[in-house]
Amino acid sequence: MAMEASRTQGARSAARLRAGVSVFASLAGTTNVLASETGLRLSILTRESGAPVIMDMSGPLGLIFAGLVILTTTTAILHIVGRQKWVKRLARQDAEIGDMQARLERADLFMSGERHVVVAWRDASSDPAIEGDSSLIVGAGAPRRILGFTQWLPAQDAKRLELLVDKLKERGEAFSLSVDGTEGKHLEIDGRAVAGRAVMRIREVSGDRLERIKAEEGFGRLAGEMAALHAVLDALPQPVWLRYPDGRLAWVNKSYADAVDCRHPNEVISKGAELIDRPQRERIAVENATEPYKGQVTAIMAGKRSVIEVVDARTPFGSGGIGVDASERELLRVQLEAEMATHVRTLNQLPIAVAIFDRKQRLRFNNAAYQAFWNLDAGFLKTLPGDGEIIDRLRADRKIPEQVDFRSWKQSLLEAYQKSETSEQIWHLPDGRILRVVSSPTPDGGLNYVYDDMTERVTMEAQFKALSRVQSETLDSLKEGVAVFGSDGKLKLANAAFSALWQLHPEVLQNNPHIDEVIRNTPLAEGNATWVALREAITGLKDARESLSFKEARADHLTIDCATAPLPDGATLVTFADVTADENNALFLKEKNEALEIAARVKNEFIKNVSYELRTPLQSVTMAAEMLADETIGALNDKQKDYARSAKQSADALLFLMNDIFDLASLDAGTMELTLDQVAPADEIESVATALADRLTKAGVKLRHEIAASVGSFPADSQRIRQILFHLVSNAVGFSSAGQTIIIAASREKNAMVLSVRDQGRGIPEEALPRIFERFESHTEGSRHRGVGLGLSMVKAFVELHKGTVSLTSAEGEGTVVTCRFPLDVADGREQSLVHNEKAA
Repeated sequence: MAMEASRTQGARSAARLRAGVSVFASLAGTTNVLASETGLRLSILTRESGAPVIMDMSGPLGLIFAGLVILTTTTAILHIVGRQKWVKRLARQDAEIGDMQARLERADLFMSGERHVVVAWRDASSDPAIEGDSSLIVGAGAPRRILGFTQWLPAQDAKRLELLVDKLKERGEAFSLSVDGTEGKHLEIDGRAVAGRAVMRIREVSGDRLERIKAEEGFGRLAGEMAALHAVLDALPQPVWLRYPDGRLAWVNKSYADAVDCRHPNEVISKGAELIDRPQRERIAVENATEPYKGQVTAIMAGKRSVIEVVDARTPFGSGGIGVDASERELLRVQLEAEMATHVRTLNQLPIAVAIFDRKQRLRFNNAAYQAFWNLDAGFLKTLPGDGEIIDRLRADRKIPEQVDFRSWKQSLLEAYQKSETSEQIWHLPDGRILRVVSSPTPDGGLNYVYDDMTERVTMEAQFKALSRVQSETLDSLKEGVAVFGSDGKLKLANAAFSALWQLHPEVLQNNPHIDEVIRNTPLAEGNATWVALREAITGLKDARESLSFKEARADHLTIDCATAPLPDGATLVTFADVTADENNALFLKEKNEALEIAARVKNEFIKNVSYELRTPLQSVTMAAEMLADETIGALNDKQKDYARSAKQSADALLFLMNDIFDLASLDAGTMELTLDQVAPADEIESVATALADRLTKAGVKLRHEIAASVGSFPADSQRIRQILFHLVSNAVGFSSAGQTIIIAASREKNAMVLSVRDQGRGIPEEALPRIFERFESHTEGSRHRGVGLGLSMVKAFVELHKGTVSLTSAEGEGTVVTCRFPLDVADGREQSLVHNEKAA
């Protein structure tokens, strides 16, 4: 790389030298300095005409120009000398580069002869240079992982190699190591000191040697397995053989030798005695070319003609096969198949479903009626499924009776395999069929099922008898009038309500009158728009029959709701309902609701206006009483002070009550807004405790805080939170006795802030708990609390306005706990307004 840089720099210097010489030559060729007695003159040859132009350069300008010419000439001479030196130096560098490239090519040729990795250190503390195929050791893309010896060597070998490398780097001690890597590669590692550098070479040498060892071990293992396999095959009673690729026998077992009347298997090989004749062998060889042959052949075994089941498979070294004497079994099979064919033909003619299961509870036979009755897939039945599997399939398809305990019911069915007597059951299937199931055991431990569909026999008569009775009783019990007109427009069916509703005589309806006759005999149908539309729907010729619905106020002040529905047989069903009462009730309720809304609006406006008008004078009274009590406008005696303080307390209580009434009015009107901000429970609890300090002291009740250290803050309206706590603590003080303690607690749950107030008072009766949050519900008997019953109702309203929940638990004599939960995801900490919607709440 350094030589290449030198060559590049020399080339650039030569280029600059050539440029300088060109400039100088240009100047020398185009300018001429003339000296004379009078001064300097410059002669310049013009390109256009070639004629010289004489410029007078005498004086200072001439001296400057002469200096420039001298400088240019000197620079050109220096460039020419430097150029000659660089040319010689470049020639030497080119020769050295060529020699080094030749040496590098020879080294690359030598190094690429085999897969290896070379690691070289310039000194003990320098980073190594890694060359070669690092994927041999640690995979592609991470050559420096070679230095982590424990990643590709066992721990003991890695530690040993690390010590050897340290000695090589520090003292130049050479080493040679042969190890097995963690990936199963056999590696040879050499370390040498070369030209003052520590060099380590790693190469894989496990190829040929390990393959030979593995081949020897595999050969010995295969030889042992072959000997064991031959011993097992010799013990088989069936003849077994192996053949060469040309078809000659390579090995046979003892049973094969006995079958061809030879004393020893070796005698069979030497004689080439065949159990199967040539044509059959050739056929087996042809069929065995693509897949193992499985079939029957005839052969002479031990002097007797027999049917042999042959399995013959091709191997990489020829073929091998085994023969099983199936003569007696084949005879029995033929007889059994003939008998079974007779039974199958008979059973398939029966309309009754039959299924036969063997002792392993697997399906052995089913007739066509069985498959059709249960609508089972033929492919599924061909897999010979188990009895329990079929029951599960039928249950999944909702084809067998529903059972409370299906597992026990199924187990009771399968217990028939252990019984010796026939059992009979009646199944009522989900699709309405009634099934008689007879299960009878077979001598081999199996079970025969007979399924007789009794649905038609059992239900046909009952359905026929019940049809007309149910129809007439149902129609007569209806309050709505029902009539069915046929496709010819004649009345087919009508109930008593229809006759009464349209004042039709029963005798008219008994003769199945036409709709026109029905209209003529109905005084209320004359000119009635409903009947005009009905006649068109029943007798009109339309491409598509549609359902219709009418509602009409009759002349007799009844409102009739009429509907038609086309029936599948071309008939039309007509229903009439007297909805007069419903219409009147709906109108009454609508008017009542409007009146209630007006009254509620008036009430809310009245309460709002009254509370607003009273609050201002009450505030004045409170201020005046406070000034009197504080003696701001003059001294008072003790009695006057008591009167002033009592007046202030009463005014404060009345003002507080008016504020509550105003808040309730805002809630009812849906105009109350929340100003949400991050509220710290500890601050609000402290504020309420300060406001009620005098009342707590007067009542002799203690107030304790239980605020979790990590309670933090939550999004809420601080004013409403203080009102909630004020009402809860005020109620608790009113229901507590002297010496008792009220506990205010604040804690954080996963998604909510929890505020609770617990007292030790007399508690609330159980019968009053369902109404405790209703307005004006007050249970102050036996306590010093006096209130109108708005506190808890306002607490509930404010909590729900925050989209929270409030709960109360109490027991007589044990106190009361009120818990408020506020969600933490109401807002993100910024001030927001949330309008309470009482209807949504």
